Amino acid sequence: MIFFSKILNNIFLFRQWLKGLASNLFGLLYFKIYFSATIFINLLNWILAIFINQKNTADQVILHYNVDFGANLIGNEKQLYTLPLLALTIFLVNLILVNNYRNDKFISHILLMSALLANIFLLIAHATLYLINFR
Repeated sequence: MIFFSKILNNIFLFRQWLKGLASNLFGLLYFKIYFSATIFINLLNWILAIFINQKNTADQVILHYNVDFGANLIGNEKQLYTLPLLALTIFLVNLILVNNYRNDKFISHILLMSALLANIFLLIAHATLYLINFR
């Protein structure tokens, strides 16, 4: 019973920390803009991965294409979700770092911009996977 109350207490403390984080960061206009743009692009990345997965009729898809050697990485369709997962991981790590450096505006901009650019580049990589597999 004591162990269960400690778990509930930790959950409550985590929720309080999360509320404080949201109120501190979402009060900043530039954070709202970066956050919404990154979430939108990451959502597009997930939608594109699902679309490629549904459109694929074979068991395997081309995951990497090299101009010199052609298709050099072929895998199953579940490996398509590694790019959106990587983009989401980069965003979450940068979000935690922004919380640590929220008083330094320059570092916050650098971290949020790098997360946005990583999501954009991974979306471009997914778009090229679509073109390679279905065009």
